[in-house]
Amino acid sequence: MNLAEALDVLGRVDDVPEERLRGLVEPLLVGPVTVTSVTARHAWRAAEIRRRHYHARRCPLSLADCFLLSAASATSGGLATADPDVLRVARDEGIAVRVLPGAEGPDPSTSLDPSTP
Repeated sequence: MNLAEALDVLGRVDDVPEERLRGLVEPLLVGPVTVTSVTARHAWRAAEIRRRHYHARRCPLSLADCFLLSAASATSGGLATADPDVLRVARDEGIAVRVLPGAEGPDPSTSLDPSTP
């Protein structure tokens, strides 16, 4: 779900041609990025996260965002994002995050541990 969202934005919004997009993304999928299959457990957790944190104006988390957070909370790897709402909720949920360029807030070159303020 999140992979599709990223591919959609890069292709449709950022106008990255599909051949270039494949060249950029496919090496990540055999290396540092893990694609996780969605389970009913992820769905329950995603719904719980969205119920607790979603607000139309203050924290407009999509279901894809909540599935990302759900999957990340089930692993020790954490997640990487530039989305300020996802960053805030990840911290609130105790999920380790890596801040990507474009995020508002801390220096994107830093890795954030949820136990660090």
